[in-house]
Amino acid sequence: MATPIALPSQETHNPIANVVRFIPGVLLLAAIGLAGKMLEQSINGYAKANHFVIPNIEYVLWAIAIGLLISNTLTIPKVFLSAVSLNCGRS
Repeated sequence: MATPIALPSQETHNPIANVVRFIPGVLLLAAIGLAGKMLEQSINGYAKANHFVIPNIEYVLWAIAIGLLISNTLTIPKVFLSAVSLNCGRS
């Protein structure tokens, strides 16, 4: 029979440290959003310059696609996980 043990919590109670912990992940999300916006504008500019008719895919959908591509092909470093994780900070 397994015996449960309690491990000490690694969370800090310093509010400034909690905010600073989220900065790298928020910057990563902002960079992905900016990349989505640039991708949208460049594809629309190319289509307009070459007289193509393509549907307008908003930058938010491009950012979601870029985020899915990154999360499914690369390992996300731990520094980004506090702001990016899907389980709301639980690791």
